[in-house]
Amino acid sequence: MIIELTSKDFDEKTRTGSVVVLFYSSSNGKDSEGLIKLASEGKYAEEVKFAMVDVDKSPELAKRYGAAVFPATLVMRSGIVKKLSQMVYDPAKVAAEVAENACYSRRVSMGRSQVRANNRVKR
Repeated sequence: MIIELTSKDFDEKTRTGSVVVLFYSSSNGKDSEGLIKLASEGKYAEEVKFAMVDVDKSPELAKRYGAAVFPATLVMRSGIVKKLSQMVYDPAKVAAEVAENACYSRRVSMGRSQVRANNRVKR
């Protein structure tokens, strides 16, 4: 299921859990195809909420999160931005970003040393 967000309810609905937000322009219907396909497959339905923001109706949200080129995909966990990608049309790329940045089970399935290596700061 995909929910439509506006500036009035964005903060409330993205505050908890993992959320993938697609910023799209209603004047270009192709913008939303990748997210709709991913959400309809249901692979991440238990872990991730899928949402859309029409930038023609809520341009302040796109500006707030730095989405300037559409479609743009914003991955959030517990209200914190994990990744912003712009010009994303490929459902496979959206799926990879969701798995990498939004899914808790991916982190759980990685070994401790792998998590440490991913979090290590390069000096």
